[in-house]
Parts: sequence; C-alpha cells; structure tokens
Amino acid sequence: MIRTIISDMGNVILPFDVSLFLNRIEKYSSLSKNEVMRIPIILDGLIVSFSKGRISSKKYFDSMKEIFKVDIEFKEFKDIYCDIFSLDSSVLKTLSKLKGIFRLVLLSNTDILHFNFIKTRYPEMFIFDDYVLSYETGSVKPEDRIFEIALEKSESDPEQIVFIDDMEENIRAAGKTGMKTIHFDCHMDLKRELEKFDILF
Repeated sequence: MIRTIISDMGNVILPFDVSLFLNRIEKYSSLSKNEVMRIPIILDGLIVSFSKGRISSKKYFDSMKEIFKVDIEFKEFKDIYCDIFSLDSSVLKTLSKLKGIFRLVLLSNTDILHFNFIKTRYPEMFIFDDYVLSYETGSVKPEDRIFEIALEKSESDPEQIVFIDDMEENIRAAGKTGMKTIHFDCHMDLKRELEKFDILF
C-alpha cells in the first residue's frame, strides 16, 4: 500500500525554460548572442556547486558575471536568473487532492535563489509535509545521499513510496531504492498514472 508521494519540482510542478535566462542575460553581455547561447548550462560544475549549497549567492553571482561578461547589479541578475518558471496547475491540483491522505514530500535539485523566488511567486505550491532540497542537503539527485534523506523524511518503506521525476537518471536511482516511480512528462495525465498504484481520488 502506498503511503507517501515524493515529487520533483522543476519540470513537474514548475516547468522552466533556461533559454529565458540566456536571452535576457545576453542583453547585458559583451559577448555575442551566439557566444552566450554556446555557454554550457552546467558551467563546469558551478551550478551543481551552488545547488549543493557549497558556494554563497555572492560567489555564484560573481562567477556568473565573469562567465557571461556582464556588468549588472545583483538584484537585476537575481530577477533575470530566477524568473524562468511557470506553474503546471493541473499537476498541483492532482497532488493537492492527496494532501492529508498520503504523506507528500518535495525532492528538488534547487538553489537558494531559485527557491526563495519560488516561495514568493508560487506560494500555492507549498502543500508538502516535508522538503528535501539539494542546497540544504549538500547532495543532488541522482546521488545516493539525497535519496537516503528523502527516505527518512518519507516515514515509509521504499515499496510504500511513489516517486515522480522528469529525469531518467533520477528515476533509475529511485528505482534502485525500491520506490515505485513515475517518469513524468508534460503530456502525461498524472492522476491516471497515480491510479495505476491504486491511489484513488
């Protein structure tokens, strides 16, 4: 019997588009648009380090200014960097119907800038009983440690958990723990997928 639903945030509840950031930052950059667009999204581990909480917001900001060759104030950067999300209201509605019936845990690779922005912009999505955030745990999916923490927060055995995520590597990692999994995409009827695990609405 399923007792806990663990859900990803980005591209599940909150679709996001990194190109919005790139298009905006390019206007402040001394680089050409093509040069900006060719900068790798991973940025040689900078984003991962920030997502693990290993560097400060100031250090991240200074590094991003150097990488993108921009002269910009922190507040402007923060607005450009963070405003890339939208809300999938159908997913949120589905999960909201489970609140109080199942334990709900959010498991997200995120950083402090993005998460603070989301708390202000999308307060309606904070329906969860607990939160496992990479910048607080020092670990990112699909690493073992963050899944161990999520299991602790779930208050359930792995086979009593359904894990929802859009990334194949995260689904594989969750599956290795014994969790049931849903590999989410934006065209999916999440309610129907959850009903396959005898989760009734």
